[in-house]
Amino acid sequence: MSVLVKFSVKHPVSVLSLYCALILCCIVSLFTIKFDLLPKIDDRFLLISTEYSGLSADDMKILVTRPIEDSASSLKGLKNISSVSRNGLSLVTVEVHWNTNINLALTECKGIIDECYENLPSMCSKPEVRIFNPKRKASLILSITPLDGDLKYARHISQKDIKKRIQGIKGVSSVMVLGGEKEEIRLVLDKDKAEKSHLDINMVSQMLASSNFEYPAGKILEGNNEYSFKTSGLFSSLQDILDTPLFCSSDSFVKVSDIGFVENTSEEISSFFLQKDSPAVCLEIYKKSDASPLDLSRQIKSEIKELCNLYGNYYEFNLLYDEAEDLKSSIFQLSLSALSGCLVTIILLLIFFRSFRASFLLSSIIPLSIFFSVLVLKCAHASINVMSLSGIAVGIGMVIDTSLVAFESFSKNYSSSLSLEKSVIQGVSSVSFSNFSSSLTTIIVFLPLFFISGLSRMLFKDMAIAIVSSIAFSCVLSLTFIPSMISLVYKRHPYKASRELSFSRLESLYSKILNFSFDKKWITALLLIFSLVLSVLLGFTLKKEILPKTFSREIVVKIDFPKNTNICLVLEQTKLICREIERFEEIETYYVKGGIDESDYSSFADESKIPESIEIHCMSEKSEKLKKKITSLFSKTNLDYVIQDRPDIISSLLAIENNCFIVSSPSDVLDFLSDFENISVAPDYVLKDYVFVPDRQAMAKYSVSALDCAQIIYNNLNGNVATRFFKDGRQIPVRVTYPEKTFSDEQQLESLLVGCDSGYVPLKVLGKIEEREKEKIFYRYSKEDAKKVYIKGENKKFINNVKKQGLNCVSLKDLQMKELFSNAAVLLIIILLLLYCIMGAQFQSFLIPLLIMTSILPCFAGAFLFLFVFAQSINVNSIVALIILFGTSVNNAIILYESLLHKSLLHKSLVYKRLQNQVLTKEVVIECSVKKLRSIVITTLTSILALLPFAIDPLNKNSQSSMAIAIIGGLSFSFITVLLIMPKILYVGMSVREKGKKMGGNS
Repeated sequence: MSVLVKFSVKHPVSVLSLYCALILCCIVSLFTIKFDLLPKIDDRFLLISTEYSGLSADDMKILVTRPIEDSASSLKGLKNISSVSRNGLSLVTVEVHWNTNINLALTECKGIIDECYENLPSMCSKPEVRIFNPKRKASLILSITPLDGDLKYARHISQKDIKKRIQGIKGVSSVMVLGGEKEEIRLVLDKDKAEKSHLDINMVSQMLASSNFEYPAGKILEGNNEYSFKTSGLFSSLQDILDTPLFCSSDSFVKVSDIGFVENTSEEISSFFLQKDSPAVCLEIYKKSDASPLDLSRQIKSEIKELCNLYGNYYEFNLLYDEAEDLKSSIFQLSLSALSGCLVTIILLLIFFRSFRASFLLSSIIPLSIFFSVLVLKCAHASINVMSLSGIAVGIGMVIDTSLVAFESFSKNYSSSLSLEKSVIQGVSSVSFSNFSSSLTTIIVFLPLFFISGLSRMLFKDMAIAIVSSIAFSCVLSLTFIPSMISLVYKRHPYKASRELSFSRLESLYSKILNFSFDKKWITALLLIFSLVLSVLLGFTLKKEILPKTFSREIVVKIDFPKNTNICLVLEQTKLICREIERFEEIETYYVKGGIDESDYSSFADESKIPESIEIHCMSEKSEKLKKKITSLFSKTNLDYVIQDRPDIISSLLAIENNCFIVSSPSDVLDFLSDFENISVAPDYVLKDYVFVPDRQAMAKYSVSALDCAQIIYNNLNGNVATRFFKDGRQIPVRVTYPEKTFSDEQQLESLLVGCDSGYVPLKVLGKIEEREKEKIFYRYSKEDAKKVYIKGENKKFINNVKKQGLNCVSLKDLQMKELFSNAAVLLIIILLLLYCIMGAQFQSFLIPLLIMTSILPCFAGAFLFLFVFAQSINVNSIVALIILFGTSVNNAIILYESLLHKSLLHKSLVYKRLQNQVLTKEVVIECSVKKLRSIVITTLTSILALLPFAIDPLNKNSQSSMAIAIIGGLSFSFITVLLIMPKILYVGMSVREKGKKMGGNS
């Protein structure tokens, strides 16, 4: 290392030129690196969707869901299976372990489903498999409002043109279209006239389908020319439909117009979207996992400008939500805190050194280290995200530690009348090994993150890269940049160490305290025991969570209307609610999603989502006041509502639901759960239904199958899509149906005519109609029927009562947190052992690393104490803080040990050469400790004060505050205790080791 220092001092221009070239590369990397909210996290969920129109939810569960679950159980890397069965729809969610390649799992799952499909009912559609996240949120939400109020054409344009444009943008994973209306041509039959003509819906549908077609017939050769020939009988107008002959009677044709009429209308809506109180079409845009929100947002906004130029006279485009804005806010918040930390560090350096040159020289290490960490992140194909930025921010106070120690050593050597060149070389070289050791211990704790697998690696890898690169580079800077700059800056203007802030009084006080500590042997043991007890007690007492709750501009109001409420009525009542909400001054903007669109499988896979529900998304900087007003508004109604903040990004990523428990569901579980207060159960969608129970003997007598009968009932109640009407490039479905309320009671259903070999028979002849209560949604977890229970308030009593009933009770959040924290515990143990091995190799001793590592106990105690005092929790960020503290807590002890070791060797060579039984004395230990007090104080204070801007978070907007508080607490408590107990511990340890060497030598 001394060779590197000498080269830097003798060739300062060469060193600075190399660093200028490196800075240029760093700046280029800064403008080309990807920005994101989180590091790239692998997907781990697959969704298997299967449709079977007309089949009830309980039949879907038995005939479709269970066979798919059994087949999917053979998937490699499987962690869990859950499913939701609804009327005509089965959705099976497959969760794989973190270290499983999701693309390989998708391919394997498709093969499994192909084999399973042969065992499913014949009328069932082939299952489709896709990658998805059950709690994933859209990256952007775009509303399209038709200025003329035509929601049908707005939906068509959105589906056929705008969606395709946006989906073609690089980085877009999928686009979901919600709201609007789907155009439909309805042929309404007169039931009495149709029956007199011996016609039904199925027959009319078949005749329309056979009359509306275009079919290639072949080619015609005419001389040397070849012409294609086709049969074209497509409907060109609605009148063509009415003029279609159904059959020929004795004297005339019976046309469609004789038994019904045609109307151009809309399909029955299943969902709607409101921008404020105006109906609109919504496009939910989802990004790919490796796409940058900033790049995607920029491209989407550019596309919106083109859409405005193209459709601006007819539609209004509004970007209601943009994930990039959240990212910009997070980056701005972190950057502002980092800048504040830099300013605090500069001011502190000015106070200590009272020199602008020295302060500027040492402060320049911060931007250089930051730039280099960005370069390394770019080379490692990582991104600038919340985690990597946190790593960069945490390193602000630590990166100048080695340079501070080097400059302090130079200052002391320079004051002893040595030349500038020799002072720099001797001063920096003398502390180079301790600087290297302290940097290595800080770096080494992050190395396991690069080799472990699973969530911990994906979450913390970018942060580890940022911290490791900045700390390693700062160590290199202290050996090269600092010596070369000192030799240039102070060549003509010598440095005046006399201006530095005097520590004489503090050193004198510290010397007295150390003398007292050496005399009172019980102080060391008491402090260590107190640290251990405090760490254990607070470690179990502190609340555990994924991320601390922070301020959110968005609040979501979920409202469930009474079951069986018509969706049109839900829409009208929602508009009334919107008018009330508009009066609140705190609301900046809001939008409403209602019902479930038939293509929205993510909502269907949510067992708590019912068709009669709406979500009101409100944006406000005064969200707490807004919550109170909304609570006051809905408390006056009988509506079932929940107000919640937007979940944090990690909880969304892990699909975690707070206060949610999965309870096994025997037949009477709903009755048992109804006895509890402040809970909600999902799915709890039990409705009164009319159920047709077939008489199999009667069906055999009239040669009618149960499946045919079910299909006939479905077509008569819902209509049958017979064909497509082509208009202006649109394919509009033509539905044959009866007028509304044709079948409004049980008697009318019983009189429904069903075709058979001998003519028609009433439905009541083929079976009976009963009124039953039936569940419309079934949820299964781990291949067993289950219910999700959402608890408001204390949950221990509920869990105990459930377990007394012999029911299984599982918390997905607890399972995920247990996995996360158990991995963190294993990681901390690995880091501890690795740290011991590295220090053992450095100091060539088994004992000294153990003594130095006792400084970790007060460090953890301080971290937990500060978390407790400031009402913080043990979460992902505080775990990162503990990992950082593993490396930084031993640095002060290493500095003290290096000083003692150097002094001991010096005394042995000069003074104690003839005194074979002499060992290190108490006075020497105190002298060396006092000598290093200034360096320890400065480095510790810079690390602590640089983190203060991150810890001070009165608006609760910074999720990294818990990490900063834990590090500040750990460093503060460790600083005090290490200065008190470490000299005594090292004194005893080095004395024991020296005596052992003496005894070994004498023997």
